[in-house]
Amino acid sequence: MLRAQELSFHYKKRPPVFEGLSFQVENGEVASIVGPNGAGKSTLLKCINRINAPTAGAVFIDGLDAARLSGKELSRRVGYVPQDTGSGFAISVADAVMLGRTPYIRFWPGRRDKELVFEMIERLGLGQYAFTDLSELSGGERQRVFLARALVQEPQIMLLDEPISSLDVRYQIETLDLIRAVVRDRNILAVMVLHDLSFAYRYSDRVILLKKGMKALEGGRDILSAETIRQVYRVNAEVSGSGPFPFVNPRDVADGGPPL
Repeated sequence: MLRAQELSFHYKKRPPVFEGLSFQVENGEVASIVGPNGAGKSTLLKCINRINAPTAGAVFIDGLDAARLSGKELSRRVGYVPQDTGSGFAISVADAVMLGRTPYIRFWPGRRDKELVFEMIERLGLGQYAFTDLSELSGGERQRVFLARALVQEPQIMLLDEPISSLDVRYQIETLDLIRAVVRDRNILAVMVLHDLSFAYRYSDRVILLKKGMKALEGGRDILSAETIRQVYRVNAEVSGSGPFPFVNPRDVADGGPPL
C-alpha cells in the first residue's frame, strides 16, 4: 500500500509546485495521475521515489516512512521509469535491464536473475535488441528497456512517468495491458502519469486529478466526467463508459465557467 500524506514541494525562491497532496493506492490497483501541464505530476512521482525530497509531508510504503528506508530497501520496493530516458549510452539492452536486479545481486547475476531479464526482454518485444547498445535504439525502444528494468526489479510499487509517450499505438496498448496484468498477478500497485485521458479512463482503478499544484479530485475513473474535464482542462469532451473500450473524446475548447 502507498500513502501520501500532506505532501508539498517547492524549489528555492519559487512558488510551490504542489501543496497538501494526500492520497492512497492499494495493492492490486493501477492509479493514474492526470492534469494540465505544470500541475506537478512528474514532480509528485519524484517525491514518492525520493529523487526530490518533499518540502513537507510524508510518503508511507506498507506503513513505513519512505524517508527512513535505506537506498537499497527503497530500490527493492519501488521501481521507477522516468519520462526522459535520454539518448542512450554504450551499454547493451541486456545489461541495462540487468541493472534492475542490482538490489538482489551480491557479486554477480545468478541463474534466476538472467532468466528474469531475458524473459522480460522477450515479453516487451526487445529480443532482437538484447545485445544492442542503448544508443542505437529509438526513444520508444529505450522506453521499453526502462520498463523491463523496472519490472525485473520485482518491486511492490511501480512509478511510471508517461510510460507510453514515445510508443506507437500498438505498443501503447501492449504496454498498458502488461502493466495491468503484472499489477494483478503480483498483487502490487502502479502509479502512472498519463496525458491520454482515454487510456487513463480505460486502465485505471484510481485517478488522481491535479490542477495548479492542488488535488482537484481523487477517486475511481468516473471522476473523469465531461463536466470535470471542462472545468479542469477547459475542453468540451464526450465521455463513454459503456462497452469494453471506454474513451474520452475531446471535442473543442470550452468557454469559461467556475474552475475546480
